[in-house]
Amino acid sequence: MYEEEFGQIVDDWLEEDMKLKRKERRTNKKIFDDLSDSHDFRGSYRTVCEYIQHRKPQLKAAKVERHERLEHPPGEAQVDFGNMTVVKDGAYKDIKGLILSFPHINAGFGYPLRAKIPSASLKG
Repeated sequence: MYEEEFGQIVDDWLEEDMKLKRKERRTNKKIFDDLSDSHDFRGSYRTVCEYIQHRKPQLKAAKVERHERLEHPPGEAQVDFGNMTVVKDGAYKDIKGLILSFPHINAGFGYPLRAKIPSASLKG
């Protein structure tokens, strides 16, 4: 398993599964069955389980170590729409807002938006 290409196949599947929800991930049995059926794996189920038990913590640690430094040039901004909580007449109210952030200086700006725009005004 370690010397052959099967280890790399299982590693790839485990990395794919890390991106999925827990209930959608492959089980050890499913990995063993897929290896046996699709890749002519002749090893035992126990070998696959031991390999997975050994490799999962290593892959998780490697994932934590992987990171990329983001570069944010001055004057560049990111714009998105989101929800804002405001206080109006002493009560909290959720409204839509335009969010503008400036990552270079770690600053942001939020602009509250009115309720829905009538669809007639959107037509040209």
